[in-house]
Amino acid sequence: MLSCKKSAMRLAKEMDGALPWHEAILLRLHLKICKVCTRLKADFAALAEAAKYYAAQEEDGVMPLTSVRLGPETVEAIKKRIREVGGDNLL
Repeated sequence: MLSCKKSAMRLAKEMDGALPWHEAILLRLHLKICKVCTRLKADFAALAEAAKYYAAQEEDGVMPLTSVRLGPETVEAIKKRIREVGGDNLL
């Protein structure tokens, strides 16, 4: 069985393209039993959609992507929430 850390790395790799079949199977099995990694997958998907949206906005000249930054309070709030849901091993 995969650890959460390895699953997170495979989720990130999956976003860049298809995983080899054996890695994809191991990841799917892990996601069936791990709510934290399942949530991480959903978060990755949301981030990817947001990135596409802001990239399109930047191309249209509506909003430069470089102007979007997370403040330190937001970063800490995200880290706190990850710890609350048991994802310490992802930080």
